[in-house]
Amino acid sequence: MFKKSFGNVLKKCKDTKLPYVTSLDFHSLKKKEKVIEGIPVVCTSCGGILTKASLIETTKLGRSWNCEFCGTLNIIAADVTLPEDIGDDIEWIIEKKPEDDITVETKIGTGTKEYIVAVIDVSGSMDDGKLEAVKHSLTQSLKDLKMNAPHSRFTLIAFSTEVFLFNANGEKVLELEGDVLHSINGIEKAFTKTKLDFSPISDTAEKWISTISQLRPLNYTSLGPALLGGITLLGRVDGGGRLILLTDGLANEGLGNLESSATGKKFYKEMAKKCIDKQVNCEVVGIAAEDDSSRLALDVLGRLADETGGDIFYVTMAEVQKAFEQLRKREYLGRDVNIRVITDTSFTTPAPMKVGAVTEDREIFFELETAEEEVKKREVPIQAQVTYIDSEGNKRLRVLTSRSAVVEEEVEFNKAYDARVATTNVVQAAGGSYYEGNAEEAKERLKELKDTLAKQDVKFQAEALNVLDEQAAEIEEEEAEIADKAAAPSARAAKALKRKRTSEEDLF
Repeated sequence: MFKKSFGNVLKKCKDTKLPYVTSLDFHSLKKKEKVIEGIPVVCTSCGGILTKASLIETTKLGRSWNCEFCGTLNIIAADVTLPEDIGDDIEWIIEKKPEDDITVETKIGTGTKEYIVAVIDVSGSMDDGKLEAVKHSLTQSLKDLKMNAPHSRFTLIAFSTEVFLFNANGEKVLELEGDVLHSINGIEKAFTKTKLDFSPISDTAEKWISTISQLRPLNYTSLGPALLGGITLLGRVDGGGRLILLTDGLANEGLGNLESSATGKKFYKEMAKKCIDKQVNCEVVGIAAEDDSSRLALDVLGRLADETGGDIFYVTMAEVQKAFEQLRKREYLGRDVNIRVITDTSFTTPAPMKVGAVTEDREIFFELETAEEEVKKREVPIQAQVTYIDSEGNKRLRVLTSRSAVVEEEVEFNKAYDARVATTNVVQAAGGSYYEGNAEEAKERLKELKDTLAKQDVKFQAEALNVLDEQAAEIEEEEAEIADKAAAPSARAAKALKRKRTSEEDLF
C-alpha cells in the first residue's frame, strides 16, 4: 500500500534532481494485516505513531519512547496496553459503530443503508431524447439496487426553472421557485424542514420507476439550487451518502448561475467543501450535444467529483446507459478519507490531505521537499496515517511506516530509485494542470521529469520515458480534437480528471 520512488536517501539529499515521491495504493485497504481496537500511542509533539516496539524503554518510573520522527521523549500511560508486536502496517478501529446500526457491505457503495440522491436535469434542452435515455438508465439502476443492495435508500430531485423533490409515490413533497432559488438559507431551510421517508429500495423501487417514467422536460436550469437541496438532504443522514448529478446544459437560474453571474464558480467551490463536511460523495454525469456545442461547464461542476472522490462522465445520449453501468459498479472502500504523512527533519512534512471517498483503484501521491543540506541519521523514517470510515460505519486508522537507509554515493541512490512511482506522480500532476486548461504546463511537467530521468541510471528508466512521451502525445491529440469547440472545457475536464486519478498499474 505504501510505495516510494527512493529505495535510499542520499546523505547530501539536495544533490539529486530526482524527486522524493511516496504513494498510497488503496487496493491494499482491503487487506487487513493486523487490526486492533483502541487508540494508538501518539507523539505529543509531531503526531507520529509508535509502531516499533524496540523504541520502548521501561524504567522504575514507567514506560517511555523517543519519537523516531522528531526525537521527543513521550511517556506511555500506565493504563495503555500495547500489542506484543505493533508492526509497520497496522490498523486501529478507533471508533466502532453501535451494534444496532451496523450495515453490511454490498456491491454498490458503502453498505446496505447507503443513501442515494439523484439530481436530474429536466430543463427544455433535455427534450431531444436525452431525458428518455436518462430515465431508462436510472430505471435499470433502481432494478440493480433492488437486487444487490435492497436496503439502500433513494430519492429524486428534478430541476428546470423550479426545483422539485419527489417521494416514491410520485408526489412533489417540495417545490421551490422564484426568489428562494437565490437564497442558500432559504433552500437549506426548505429541504431540512420537509418530511421525507427514506424507505428501503426493496419496498420502493417499482414506485420510483413509475415516478421517473412521468418526468417531462420543462424550461430553464436551476442546477445550483437543486444541488444544494441534494447536499442538504444527505446532510440530514448520519454518515452522508452519494449524490448523482446529471445535466446537459449550463446552470442559468438561481444560485450557481454560470451564464450571467460572476459568483457562479465560487458557489460550486463552496458546495464541494459542503459535500466534504457532510460526507457526501458526488458523481457528475454531463450529456454532450451531438454537434459539440454543449456549454456544460464540467470544468466547474467537476470539482464536486474531484474533491469528494467521485467521478466525471462526459457522454453522448447513446452513452448514458454505459455511464450508469459504471456508476453501479463503483465500490467505495472508505469514505471521509484523511491522509497525513509524517517525516523526520530530513524532509518538510507535507500538508494533510482530504480525499473524500476512495475506490480500490485510487492511488494518492506526496512529493517530499528536502529540508536539510545533509542528512545526519543513518536511517530516515516516513509514516502515512490514513483515517477513514469503513463499509460498516466504523472509524479506522491505518498506519504504514517505512524506513530508508542513508547512502553517500549518488550511484547507489540511483540504482535503488524506482522511476515508475515518480512518473505516475507527475502524470497526475500534469492532469491537474490540464484540468485548469493549461495544456502547455502539463506537457512541461512531463518533459521536466523526462529530461531528469534520461540523465540517470535508475530502475525502469526506459518504461518511464516511454510513458512520459505517450502522455505528452495524448495531451496534444486531445487538444487538437477539441480545439475551437464550445464543449472544450467539459471534454478537457473529463479527460483531465481521469489523468489525475491515474495509477501506476494503469501506466505500467
